[in-house]
Amino acid sequence: MIKGMITSNHIIQTLIPAESIGRRSLGSEHGLKSEQEIIGLADKNVITIKPEDTITSTIDSLLKANSTYTIVQSSDIMSGIITYRDIIS
Repeated sequence: MIKGMITSNHIIQTLIPAESIGRRSLGSEHGLKSEQEIIGLADKNVITIKPEDTITSTIDSLLKANSTYTIVQSSDIMSGIITYRDIIS
């Protein structure tokens, strides 16, 4: 069972601090986001498709969920990952 998915976007957002500067951020000490547990970063609403699904239904699933990836899963076994880059290339 897949508990979550981490993409490069999750990692980049964790490593690069936000660009907001305000009164509240001045002089405050923020904990490092890079010390956060992996499951805390993961997208827990993972979309799955079956190997026999079509590209059209896969695109529909991605658009409906506003996601950039989907997991190809047969029974409880992960067979692969399809990203929007795979589809447009």
